[in-house]
Amino acid sequence: MQVTLPHDTHLVGSACNPCMDVVAFLCCDRAPPAAANAPPGLTPAQLAMRQRMLAIQARRMGVANPAAATGAQQVRRGPALKLLVWRMVHAPSCVWDVPIEPPRTGIPRDAAEGVAVLGLCWSPDGERLAVRLALTHTADEHTQHAVALLVYSVYDGAVLHTHHTPCDAVPQHSALQWIALGAPAVPSQALDMLAQLPPLAPLPSPLDDKGSWIGAAQHRARPSELRPSEGMAKGTGVLAQVPALAHTSALSLLVCADDPGRLGLWLDGTVPLHAPELPPGMLSLAATAHDASLLLAEHGTLRIHHMPLGWDDALVHLARLSTAARASLAHGMDAAFLATQAYQRLVRPRCDEWRAHWDDTAARHGVDLVHEWMALVLGGRASPACEHLLVHLTEGTTLAMETDTKRSLKSLRRLAATGVRPACERLLVLLTELLGCARSPALYPGMDEACVCSLQRQVQTCHAIALAIEEHAERELVALDEFYKWFRMEQDRQERLKLEEEPPRVVTYHDTLTVLEYLQRGFHAPALDAMLGAGAAPPPAADTSDDSHVAMAPLWETVPVAYESAPPARDADAAAAVDAALAWLDEPSMPPSPSAAQWRGVHGPAALLAGPAHTFRPPTLPGDATTLPTRLEALGDALGTLLRGALAHKRAGSAHTHEVMALPDGLRLRDDTVRSVPRPAPPTMTDGALRPLARATVQDGHHVHTLVSDAHIHSVHVALGAPPGAVAPVTLAVPARVHDLVLVQGHMHVLYEHDTDTAVGSLGPPHAPVWPPNGASAAHGSGSLAAFAHGTRVLLGHDRRTVTVLPLC
Repeated sequence: MQVTLPHDTHLVGSACNPCMDVVAFLCCDRAPPAAANAPPGLTPAQLAMRQRMLAIQARRMGVANPAAATGAQQVRRGPALKLLVWRMVHAPSCVWDVPIEPPRTGIPRDAAEGVAVLGLCWSPDGERLAVRLALTHTADEHTQHAVALLVYSVYDGAVLHTHHTPCDAVPQHSALQWIALGAPAVPSQALDMLAQLPPLAPLPSPLDDKGSWIGAAQHRARPSELRPSEGMAKGTGVLAQVPALAHTSALSLLVCADDPGRLGLWLDGTVPLHAPELPPGMLSLAATAHDASLLLAEHGTLRIHHMPLGWDDALVHLARLSTAARASLAHGMDAAFLATQAYQRLVRPRCDEWRAHWDDTAARHGVDLVHEWMALVLGGRASPACEHLLVHLTEGTTLAMETDTKRSLKSLRRLAATGVRPACERLLVLLTELLGCARSPALYPGMDEACVCSLQRQVQTCHAIALAIEEHAERELVALDEFYKWFRMEQDRQERLKLEEEPPRVVTYHDTLTVLEYLQRGFHAPALDAMLGAGAAPPPAADTSDDSHVAMAPLWETVPVAYESAPPARDADAAAAVDAALAWLDEPSMPPSPSAAQWRGVHGPAALLAGPAHTFRPPTLPGDATTLPTRLEALGDALGTLLRGALAHKRAGSAHTHEVMALPDGLRLRDDTVRSVPRPAPPTMTDGALRPLARATVQDGHHVHTLVSDAHIHSVHVALGAPPGAVAPVTLAVPARVHDLVLVQGHMHVLYEHDTDTAVGSLGPPHAPVWPPNGASAAHGSGSLAAFAHGTRVLLGHDRRTVTVLPLC
C-alpha cells in the first residue's frame, strides 16, 4: 500500500506510535510564502506605509491588527517545518498536521533564525509526542543558541508543554527515550485532603455575556487579554515557572541526550530534573526506570557510559505537590485577572462617565456640584445645576450605568469568593505539607524552611485581600442601590414639581448618610482601586487659591501595622519575647511633638470626608499598596523558584564507563536532522553533519546498542543492575549494504540492498541475529524505515514523498 504526500512537502523523518497504528512525519514545506493582503501594484515602501496606517487605526479602535508589522515579523526564516500524524489502519489518511513553532522569546530584530529538529519520540501511553529542537538566531555579528522541547497531543496536535533553555552551542545530534515508571509510592496527606474537597468550578469571564444584560450599552467589545493560565502550555508567564505533571496516575520519564551537551530529564515530560554533564561523542541512548546507558565514540574506540537516573520517590512527591499548587495558583490568578478586568473595564468606566457628567455640569454653571448635590439631599431644594443634570440624564442612560456597575460588582464579589479564596486555602494546605518536607532535609534536600514560611505569609495576605474585596464590593452594591433609589425618586419629585402635581405620600426609602457619602467621594471605590488597580489617576486641575489654612496633616506619624516578617518564636525565645512586650508596656515610646503647621491644621474647618477618591490613600490592608494580581504573580515567582530548585537538586549516584571495542571501519553515515535555514544563510548555521547509523532498545533486562558498518552489524549488550554488569558485544557479518535499521520489541528490522533492488526483513532478536533476514519483502526505491510493535513496516522512498506500508508477513 502506497501513499503520496502533497507536492509542496519534503519528507525528512518518521516515527511509529508503539500503542496506536499512527505514524508521525516531519515535513519541510518548501511552498512559496503567501503574498501580502494588499492591492496590486504597490511598491514595498507603499506596502509598509499601508501596514503602519492599519496599525495606527487598529490601536485607535482597540482591536488586533494582523497586517501590522511587528518585531517578530522582521525575523528571516527558512522553509516552514510541519509535524504530520497519519493513521495506517486500513486506508492511510492524515489525522492532523501542524507547523512546528519554536519559542519566540528574546529574538533580536532583523535576525536570521535557523531551526533544527534533532529527534522525536512517543510517550509510553502513545498519547503524546516529544520533539527536540535546536535554535540559532544571528543578528549582525551576535549569535544566540538555544534548545527546546515541545510536547504535542496525539489527538489534535496541540502543544501541551514547552521547555526552552539557552546554550553555548547547538547540538548536532540528540537521542530521546520516554519510559514508564509506574504509580507513585509516597502517600500525601495534603493531596488526600484536597481530594475530599469539591473541585474548583470554571471561571466565566464577566465580559462574555455583557450583550445580554438588560439596559447595558451595546458597545464594541475590546479584545480580551489572555488569562494567566493560557500561557502555561507555551512555557510563558508566571505559572509556567511552577513545575507540574501532566499525568499523575501513570508516571513516565523523558530522557534526552544531546551531543555535545547534557543529559536532560523530564518527569512525565514536563517537570525538569537535575541534568548531569555527558562525555562527548554520543551515538545512541537506552534507558529503563533507574538506569541509562550511552554508546560513545571517543578516540577511535566504542565505550559504554552507564549512569543512574537522578529521581526517587521524594522527587515524585514534590512534583505531585507542585502540580496541585500550580492548579490552585492558576485558578486564583485567573480569578484575580477576571476581577481586575471586570473592575477596570466595567465599574470604573461608569464611574468616569458619572464624573464626566458632573464636570460638564459644574463647568456650565460654575459651581461645586458636590456641595450642590449634598444640599439637595439634605434640604430638598434643587439648584439650577442639579436640575440640569436630573433632566438630561435619561432613564436609559442611568439604567445602563446601573446595570453595568451592579452586574460587574457582583461578578467581582463572586470571583473573589469562589476563585481567589478557595485557591488560597488549598495553597495553604499544600504549603503546610511542603513545610514538613523542608524540615526533613535528609529526604528532601533543596527545600528552604524560611522560604516556605514566607510563601505562607504571602498566601495569607492574598486571602485577606480577597475577603476585603468581598466586603468592599458588598458595600459598593449597597451604596449603589441606595443612590439609584434616591436619584430616581428625586427625578420623579422634580418632574412633579414642574407639573405642579401632588407628590405621593410615601416614606423616604433610601439611606441619606449612604447617599451623602457616595456623592461626596465621587462614585469611585478607593479600596477597590488600591486592591485591583485603577490605572493612572487623572491629573488634578490647576488651583491658585490659598487653602493652606485647611491642611489636615496628622499630628505625628504612626507606625504602620504589618504582618509578621519572621516565623513565630520557638520555645527557647518565648521568655525573651514576653519580657520585651512587658518592657514596652511599662515605658511606651512617646511620639514626637507636632509642628506649628500641624497644630494650625487641627483647628481648621471640619470636613465630612477626606476628599475625592483619587486624592487620598484608602484605609485598606496594612503594608504597601500592591494590587492582588501583582501579589499573586510574586507568589508564583517565589513558588516556582523554590520548587524548581528542590526538583533540580542533585541526587547521589556514580557513573561507570566501559571500553567495548575499536571503532569499526566503514561506518554507515546518515544525517537524520531536519533543518530549516534561511537563504542566504549566515556562516554560523551549518548545513548538516553525517553521523553513524546507531540504534538502541531495551530487551530482557539488557540495554542493546546497535551500530552498522559496511560489512557488519555490531550489537553491544549492557546488563542492568547496580553495580552495572558485563558488556557483551555481538557482531554479525552482512554481505549486503544496509540502508536503515530499526529495533522494535526485541526484533531487528533491516532495510538493505538485494539483487540491485531494496528489500526489508527481520534479523530476529538482537542477541542472536541471523542472515539472511526472515520475511523479506521488496521495498522498491526506499531509503528509510520505521516499524510498529506488531511488525508492520513503514517505508520512505528516496524521493521523500512516497510512503509504503508493508503488513507483517
